[in-house]
Amino acid sequence: MKQLVYKTLEGNNPRKKEVSIQEIEDCAITQVKKEWTCKYFVKSTHVSRSEEDLNKWVSRNKKSDKNVKSCHLFKEIDTERNTTKVVCKVLGEFFAITGLTVIKIVYINSLKIFMSNTKGN
Repeated sequence: MKQLVYKTLEGNNPRKKEVSIQEIEDCAITQVKKEWTCKYFVKSTHVSRSEEDLNKWVSRNKKSDKNVKSCHLFKEIDTERNTTKVVCKVLGEFFAITGLTVIKIVYINSLKIFMSNTKGN
């Protein structure tokens, strides 16, 4: 059996949005749970007077010439409970431009996988 749960969280802060998908799959011997979460934050907004001013602001506010992402991997094996946990997180930023307004958005995407060799753990 496979169970899929989709969540969109929008709290009191309009500058933050979170989307997550959780998938739980039970097999005869193992249970696998996958959780994908995307968090987006509006870091800053700038309204320019000209396209040249807009381009200068973007160049000053980006981390590098390339859209370099930060990636973190983590693996944990618990031999007592017979479980394995793998977590991958990617942090980055991008710009949304409409007219002479630019919005800097920072994101955190994470994928968590939990595996259990005995059903019910």
